[in-house]
Parts: sequence; structure tokens; C-alpha cells
Amino acid sequence: MEGTGGLSALYPLPMDQRLQLTRHVFLERARDAPERLLVCHALVGRCLELSEDEWRQLSAFGEPRSLTGTSGAPEIGPRTTAEAVGRDQAPQDLIARARASGLLVTPDGSETRWFVPEDFLARFDQAFCEVFHLTPAALSQRADREAGTNPGAQLLFKLDWLRAALEVRRGPEGPAPANRVRAQKLLLGGHWLLGQLRGVIALNLRESAPSVEGWFIDGRLCRAAADRPAHDASLKQQPCMPETANRRARRIARAFPLGGRVLVLGDDDLLSVALAPLGDFEVHVAELDARLALLIQTVARARSLNITVHRVDLLEPLPDHLRGFTVVTTDPPYTSDGSLAFLERAREAAVGSSRVFLSTNPSMHEDFARLEHEARRLEFQWVSREENFNRYRCCPEWLEPTRNAWRLIGFPTSLASALVPAYLYADFFELRLPEHAGGFRPPEGQPTRRALEAHASPGPGRTEDRP
Repeated sequence: MEGTGGLSALYPLPMDQRLQLTRHVFLERARDAPERLLVCHALVGRCLELSEDEWRQLSAFGEPRSLTGTSGAPEIGPRTTAEAVGRDQAPQDLIARARASGLLVTPDGSETRWFVPEDFLARFDQAFCEVFHLTPAALSQRADREAGTNPGAQLLFKLDWLRAALEVRRGPEGPAPANRVRAQKLLLGGHWLLGQLRGVIALNLRESAPSVEGWFIDGRLCRAAADRPAHDASLKQQPCMPETANRRARRIARAFPLGGRVLVLGDDDLLSVALAPLGDFEVHVAELDARLALLIQTVARARSLNITVHRVDLLEPLPDHLRGFTVVTTDPPYTSDGSLAFLERAREAAVGSSRVFLSTNPSMHEDFARLEHEARRLEFQWVSREENFNRYRCCPEWLEPTRNAWRLIGFPTSLASALVPAYLYADFFELRLPEHAGGFRPPEGQPTRRALEAHASPGPGRTEDRP
């Protein structure tokens, strides 16, 4: 796992100082011994059972080390508990066990590999040729011409080809009324599937490159997430990976080095816990789930974090005291109506020049163009987009929807078993209000909770009606 060439030869540090916690780490409570922790690797499926003290020792490896031996993490916020513990306090047998489990790696790109059977690409090409009536030679020539010889880039090209084919099948005038529902399901399911596969490949291409700076894992955030209650499907919950929450928080902290008032609309990701220590932030959380609210309040008190939790139903207008925020961030249900409701809450909370950070997957929306239009109606300006920024562990119950999506676009269902994604993915958008923007209140007659749930379509926190 550690690799022997490339950047590793340049490090002047001992091996133990180069090692890092994998970005794929997450924690759970051990079922048979709740006082112990399971430290797990989301991609390879291996776990290490540790005591609280052992985890504190191991979490010292959450901070990256640069070529010079100094921290590679951006200088944001106070020093972490992990740093205070120190790597030299971790026993060698613990380090050896963590390395053997893939939980400690070096940032030389050797950790990431194709997590698919060796014959997957060949079977994918065979099915692709059957769907498009191509010979293998014709497919190979076109892929070489359009995408070069990198297998990951070629697979991205083929997935985009499939996406374009789905649009052609739908037709410029839209489906006939009798076939409208099936055609819409075909389009949505196919786009969802292709978007997830693009995420798998983009992950590989991005993370297989050597990293001088490495990445940052907040051990205390991972530990808090181990006490997160089971996800509530009725609230469309799907927590992101701890490393994703860290990256979101650090992105916001870099954009607002002086801090500010932040509103988190729904926080099953524990973003408030990741963000509050990174600067002079006054963080407010609007959350309906009483279990999550209690966990966040408990962590905030124990660590003296400036976090206030409000029990709020985000499908209804915000109370007056949740207004005037510099930053609003949200990861809403991945439907146009659900996302629009959360964007309206963000608009109520924001003031002129405020920024909104939105996590969503456009391929899972039935009409993302409508959401873009409605956001502009709310005076938001779309500033930036980073694809596949967010990662979420893929629940086992997503296997059958994945198979169905393969079938709907004409591929053998066996391919679904070969590449059921370890993660679900979502993009990270930044929106901004112009300086002159005034206050906002939703007009009377906007969709309520019952109306939105009655017309709900699939999203990452749902366990029913997926594509």
C-alpha cells in the first residue's frame, strides 16, 4: 500500500511521520462492545476494533506532512487534539495493524486503484458495442481518437456518449404521453447511474496522482460521527464521509478568513462540528431530527464550540430569528422541489453579498434546469461548481436500483454487480447574492411538507422509489 517510488524517495521523514489516515476512514460503535470503536475503510471493507485511547493515538496521523516534514494542512483554526497527542506516542504494533488494514497510507497515490474486477472494462466494452452496434475495433479507434490512451479517460468518454444517447432516445419533443412515465424513468435512472460511474472514475483519476500536501482527517469529527444516530429515511438523510465534511468546512473557512455568521440547513453531515473550530464563526444549525440536535449540542458543549441548534422544519418558512447570515450551506433532498424548498430557506436567511454553498447531484434531479432558473429568480448568481466533490457511503439497498438502471439503458445486469459504487457522489456549488439584494419571504401557497413528500422522487437519503 505504501509504494516505493515517486514521492516516497523524496521524503526526509521517517516512515511513521509520512503515514496518513486514509481519506476513506469512518468510525462506528462496535456492536458487541459499545465501549470500543470500529475504524473502517469504506473502499476495501476492512475494519480495526480499537479502544478510545488507541483511536486518539491513531488520529494523530490525520494531519498530512509535507516534503519538508511540516504540516501540509492549511493553517486554519486552532491546533487539533490529534496534533497534541503526537505521532510518536502511537505504539508500533498499532501502526502496523493500521497499515495492514489500509487505514494508514502514504500520500504517493498508491492507495487508490481500480476497485473493479479485472475483466470489467472488457465486459463493459462488449456491452457498449452491442448497444451501439459497433465493432470492438471501431470503438477502440474512436476512444483513442477522442480520449487518448488513458483507460479512465476513455471510460469517461464512453459514459458521456451514453448520456448523449439517452437524450437522443428521449427525443427533441419529449416522449409520447403514453410512454412519458417510463421514458422519464429511463432518462432519470440512466443519468443517475452514469453520474455515479463518472464519480468512481473521477475519484480514481484525481486520487491516484501523487499528493505533496496530502489531505486532512479530523479525528474528533470522525469520533463524533460514530455516535450519529441511524439515518432517518423520512427526513431524506444520507451523511457524507468525514473527509468530505472536512473539505467543505475548510473551503468555507478559506473563503471567510475573518469568520462570520453561518447557517447550516440540516446537519446529518456534522458540518457544524467540522467548521466551528476553524475560525471566528458563529454557527447555527437548523435541524428537525431531535437525535441529531442532541448530538451536536453535546459535542458543542464538550468542546466549547460556538454552535447553536434550532429545531426547524425546513419545508416551512424560517422563523424570524434565523435571518441575516453571511454564509448558508445545505445538502438538501436531490429533487427539484426539495432542493428549491431548501434554497428558499437559504434565501430567507441570507443578506446582500451572502454566499450559499449547495451540495447536490444534478443527474438525480428530474429537472435541474428548473432549479437553476428558480435560483436566479431568487436573485442567486451561480458562481462555481466542483463535480464529485462530495462522497457518501453507498447503502446496500442501492444495489437493486443500480441493476434496474443498467437494465433500463440496455446493459447486462451483471455489470451492476461488477461496479456497484462504494460511494454516491454530489457536486459542490457556490451561489452568491448581489450586494443590493433585499429580504425575502416565500409567497403564500408555496409547497408544504405534505405536498413535497407526495411528489417526491429519488434522492440519496431515500430508501423508496429510487430509479
